[in-house]
Amino acid sequence: SEKDRFSTLNQSTGVYCFDNWVKGCREKGIKTVGQFHDEIIALVKEGDEMETKINMEYSIQDLNKQLNLNIDLGIEAQFGSTYADIH
Repeated sequence: SEKDRFSTLNQSTGVYCFDNWVKGCREKGIKTVGQFHDEIIALVKEGDEMETKINMEYSIQDLNKQLNLNIDLGIEAQFGSTYADIH
């Protein structure tokens, strides 16, 4: 049906964008250890939070240039010792 075609296209586009952002992060040295829907968990040494956030932001900026979408994609970075701290 039409709604299923739209849903498949929409979800697949989101996955493509997200996976390419994760790829960019990993190419910048970010060590991911988990991935859920639209978020990643990365191991970040204490004191390296700002550098990691900057690299994540560079990765999304690079992806925005590559995709040239009507609206830029964005990210939010949170840091902590537990999953509760970052979710």
